[in-house]
Amino acid sequence: MSMAKTGTCVGALTIAATAVLYIPGAAAQEPKQSERAPDDKPSSIAGTWNAEARHVVMGSLFQQVHGTRLRNSFVHLKQDGDRLTGYVLAPEDKDERWKSDRTDFRSVKFAKGQLVFEFDIDELNHGWREQTKSKGWIRVEAELKGDRLIGKWGMFEMKSGEELFRGEWEAVRAKEPEKVRVRCGLERLGKREVGELRLGK
Repeated sequence: MSMAKTGTCVGALTIAATAVLYIPGAAAQEPKQSERAPDDKPSSIAGTWNAEARHVVMGSLFQQVHGTRLRNSFVHLKQDGDRLTGYVLAPEDKDERWKSDRTDFRSVKFAKGQLVFEFDIDELNHGWREQTKSKGWIRVEAELKGDRLIGKWGMFEMKSGEELFRGEWEAVRAKEPEKVRVRCGLERLGKREVGELRLGK
């Protein structure tokens, strides 16, 4: 075999080997389903969520045993075009100064599986003996994991932007009410019509 033919064979084998080796490498770099970017569409997070906020309850900062206070609420997120709006209902926390248990969010954002919503509060008591009164706002940040939102909340002073308090926040997607089929039959008896109503799945 001549040198020209030998070089041609070796070159062809090298190209073929490179092509064969490249295919498994490309497949290995294909992201797994769990590693792919989550759906950022508003529809993927819109709906009703059963939420729970948690924060530490302290009799004294220096005591050896601490507890956690829970606050339950219902978060409603709605798709409005290409953006999200929302509000929360907290029927357990109504008082004389807050007769309505609804609070509307001033901003709702959802990107890369991260939900962030904020709302204003009219009065924030803090500082020495709680003598400082100011306005504030609360931010909730949570990551979407299946049908769960897991994250935290922070309370900020409006003027300085300083975070004064924080805690844990979690929510689960509320189950839709089960649909029920209704069957109704009527039977004429003399001048009256009687019926039977049956409920079934």
